[in-house]
Amino acid sequence: MIKTARQKKRLVKNDFDKQLIRLHKSRKSLLEIKQKLPMVPVEHPYQKGWKRTFELRKDVAESKHADFYLSLLDKINTVQYSRIKYFQLKRRKRRKKVWIEIPQTLQEFDLWKWERNIPGFSEQEKAFFYPKEYWCTTLKQVIVKYAFTEPWRFILKIKPNMITHQKMIDETLDQEIAFLDQHIANHFLQHKIIKLVNGHSYKWRKKPGMNTKHKTNYLNELLQE
Repeated sequence: MIKTARQKKRLVKNDFDKQLIRLHKSRKSLLEIKQKLPMVPVEHPYQKGWKRTFELRKDVAESKHADFYLSLLDKINTVQYSRIKYFQLKRRKRRKKVWIEIPQTLQEFDLWKWERNIPGFSEQEKAFFYPKEYWCTTLKQVIVKYAFTEPWRFILKIKPNMITHQKMIDETLDQEIAFLDQHIANHFLQHKIIKLVNGHSYKWRKKPGMNTKHKTNYLNELLQE
């Protein structure tokens, strides 16, 4: 059967799109391999700034429930890093520049993570959380997060951020990733790849409640061929 000019043009476009998808998959696979590379100890450990994290309060650490709260803290702890020892920011207040403390709180969990128990809480640990409502300016609605009921049991502690391990370096892997990145950049393919993979070019511009019925399934059709 003789193909029309329109069909030939369509075949060429489909083939080009498939090449872009293979290129995207290859780059994604290489990045996943790089992410899974093990950490190796450095020859000479060194300090790189400071880190601030939560620890058990002294009286809680000496109580009979210390192991329980320590295990719970491992699941809700947060870490902040800073170049200087004081975790402060300079802000203008009443025409004067003042230093204010950088806020840091324990981790809170949205409804999706809570219902699926992503942190892996036991039933006893779940009893220490309560639903906390926030107003989301992006979604223009109230959202719920589950927060720890007794944050006073933990205190913030500042420690030197010691670098004792670093990610293993695979020069061959880095060269392959750099080659693909350069190829994508030189031929201006990033925009087309994002459009093929996500169905649209700029995902963050999507507004809540936007109709998604007309979103193309073109990528799925290509992958099934």
